[in-house]
Amino acid sequence: TQLASSLPIALSTPVKRIVWSGRDLAVETAAGRIGARAIIVTASTNVLTSGNLAFSPELPKRQLDAAARLSLGSTDRIALQFKGNPLGLSRDETIIERADDIRTATLMGNIGGTSLCTVDVAGSFGRQLAAQGEAAMQDFAIEWLGKLFGSDIAGAV
Repeated sequence: TQLASSLPIALSTPVKRIVWSGRDLAVETAAGRIGARAIIVTASTNVLTSGNLAFSPELPKRQLDAAARLSLGSTDRIALQFKGNPLGLSRDETIIERADDIRTATLMGNIGGTSLCTVDVAGSFGRQLAAQGEAAMQDFAIEWLGKLFGSDIAGAV
């Protein structure tokens, strides 16, 4: 944050239009116009194709058509607080399982040196699991960790 301390930063300022005509670069918001030498757009493909964010000149049809064909991904994070470090992991250790089916996940352990861990599920499996609710997600995470580290993990959550 110290590197950015001298930069003019505008938070909670939704963009209405991006002007990108030659040397004229600007972001237009309800709070006014912000001139720039460069603009990095990190909006989702859904935002780009919704028409709610205008570009001047308009984005080429070819790029908009390509963005419309891209579907958004899905990632869900299941947080678990352990008693101590029953998994024997290092600080901020990541475990990626090599799986034979879609019932897989990624583990981030001992986040920031604490006993907090997260289990991330993604794609169609993550969407299906999230649709079943929080309890199903937690059950999966404990079951998955039990397969990797031993069945007694459930008692350490």
